[in-house]
Order: sequence, then structure tokens, then C-alpha cells
Amino acid sequence: MKRFNYEGLKRDTDAADSSDWSLQSDEYNKGYREWRRREGNPFSFTGKRSSKCHTYIDGVGTREEIAEEQERSALRNACFVLTFIAFSYAFAENVFVLPVILILKLFGVEISYSFHESTAYGNQYALLFVFIFEGLMKFLLPLIITRRFIKMPSKIACPVKVKNWWTVFAAISVALVSVSAIMFLRIYMPSNVFTTNSINTTYKLSMGMDTGCMIAFLVFELIAVPIMIELLFHGALFQVMRQFGVTFAVVMIALINSSIRHNPFSLGVVFVTMLISGYGVWQSGSVITGIIVHILCRGLNFFLYWFKGQPDLINGLPSEMMFIIIVFAIGALSCFLLMLSKNKKLTMKDYGTFLAMRTKFKYSAFETTLVAVWILYAILVCIEVFI
Repeated sequence: MKRFNYEGLKRDTDAADSSDWSLQSDEYNKGYREWRRREGNPFSFTGKRSSKCHTYIDGVGTREEIAEEQERSALRNACFVLTFIAFSYAFAENVFVLPVILILKLFGVEISYSFHESTAYGNQYALLFVFIFEGLMKFLLPLIITRRFIKMPSKIACPVKVKNWWTVFAAISVALVSVSAIMFLRIYMPSNVFTTNSINTTYKLSMGMDTGCMIAFLVFELIAVPIMIELLFHGALFQVMRQFGVTFAVVMIALINSSIRHNPFSLGVVFVTMLISGYGVWQSGSVITGIIVHILCRGLNFFLYWFKGQPDLINGLPSEMMFIIIVFAIGALSCFLLMLSKNKKLTMKDYGTFLAMRTKFKYSAFETTLVAVWILYAILVCIEVFI
């Protein structure tokens, strides 16, 4: 008989009882448990045996489904949503935007599109429209459809009130240190590594716009886009994934988010940003923390390009290097002061689940629809690098 590796739960345990968010109210946790126990919910598992929970196998007959299989089924369905989001991003960036550009050209608007750089050139107002359209198709449309898939109440899906402000400041401090370290590595890499990413594209396009258009463009790219990303990935989707373990949820969401960018030159900063924002959301009890961290990291990378275009300082010190040093110093000092004032550690507490951590990563990565995502983005990365 096959032996199963359970992490902290027994087969007759109601897993929904173990998923309470310690920072949230009893009312919030009750609502989350009710969502998990809702009959026919394909994105949750409870672990309890049930006469209704059975599987027919040819040559064997009807077999009662066990807790581990329920968890696998819920994880498989969650990975299907992740796959949908990844493919939506790819189609929005490489397919959906093209008819819009073609229509604008038919009306005599000067605009063109580069597949290699995934960006458009031409009339500044047309560019603003195209990039807003593309961003909405990448993030807002998948957000709306994902919410319909998951069917989770808004108050449960996206908690807003910050319960732990110490974690907010801690997440910001860690983000300053981490992003400055990545920026330091970036400026000493070959020039194509430094320039090939979406933030540099945002910088170059904004510099060619007039003041009003530039402000609208930067507000959308540096503020609206991070908000949509956080609501998509650390809203209802995070609430679904956290039932498989908070660490698993934070890492898997960061992995998917960095993979869909299919840009090997920006994977590091995207992955780190999503890790920190995911941790911050969990420990602070609010998606607002993730939004703040994401806007901060995106803004820092934008200003790195702005400082790179400025003249060197005294003794030949590059402006971008001074910028990185200041950001790192502020982050390091903040981390030190926070640890002294509260004497707290940045830790992650997990629930018990029926599948081992290694099994969950292996199963979700190679035995679900996410396999198609790895193949698609491996192809896009090759196109990005070699063509």
C-alpha cells in the first residue's frame, strides 16, 4: 500500500480549520473557511473523508478519495489559473496589441511595433493609448476573469486594512537593500543587459513625450500597473495558494510573475520584488503592503536610468552609483533601527498540508498545465536573446 507524507495534518482533519490568518479577525477567518468549505469549490480542499468524495477506476470500481488527492486536485486547478494568467500576458503583449496598432495606422496615425523589444514607436498620444490598452489586457482583464473563476468575496480576496505596520516598514527596508544590490550588479553587466527591460523602455518613451503625456504615462506604468499586479497576484490568487502553505504560495507566485516577463535581464529584480511584497502582504495582513513595495521597486529602477543619464559627480563618481549607495544606506539603516526598536525577526509561518513541500513544487511545475508555460516562455526567452 502506498504511504503518504503528511505535513502536520491527518487524513480526517478539516484543513480549513488550520488556515486561519492570525492577523485577521474571527469574522475574516470564518469567511475564508466558508469559502473553502463551499460545496463544489474546485480551488479548495478540506481533507475530510466524505461519501460524496469518490473516484471510479476501470477494473477496480469506486474508490473513496483521500485527503492527498483532494489537495492535488485543488492545486491542479489553481495552476490552471496561473497558466491562464501567463498565456493572457503573452497574448496581450505579442498578439492583442497588433490589431490596435493596425487600426491606428489605417486612420493615418504614425506608429510602429517592435517584436524584439515588445514596444511601439511613433505618435506620443497613440503610444500612451497602446501602452494603457496593453497593460489593461495584461493585468486588469486576467484579474477580472480570475475573480470570476475563484468566486471569493472581495473582503476575503483583498484585505486592505494594515494590521501590522512594523512589517510594512520592514518590507520597504528589505526592498531598498535588495533592489539596490541588484541595481549595483546591473550597472556592471554588459550594456544590453542594462537596457533590455520594460522599465528602460518606459524611461526612453517617457523622455520623448511632452509634460502632460509623460505624467499620464508614468502614473500608469509606475503606479497603476503595480496596483493591478498586486491585486491580481496577491489578492484572491494568493488567498487560494496560501492554503497549500504560505511559503509555497509566496515562492510560486514570485516564480510565475518573473517567468511571464520572459526577459532574462529582469528576472532577478522581479522575483525579489514579488517575494518581498508577498511576504509583506502576509505579515501585515494587507495587500496595500504589496502595492507599496511594488511601486517603490519599480520607481527605483526607473530613477536608476534617469541618474545614468546625468553627468558624473566629483572625482568621476557616476551619478547612478551614488543613487544606489544612498538607497542601500537608507535601507540598511532602516533594517537596523527596526530590529533594535522591536527586536523582531522576519519569519514565515506555514500551515500543515497533506503534501510535502517538495512534492507540491514538483507536482505543480511538471504535472499540471504549468508545463505549457515553461515551454512557451522558454521559446520567448530564446527569441529575446538570440533574435
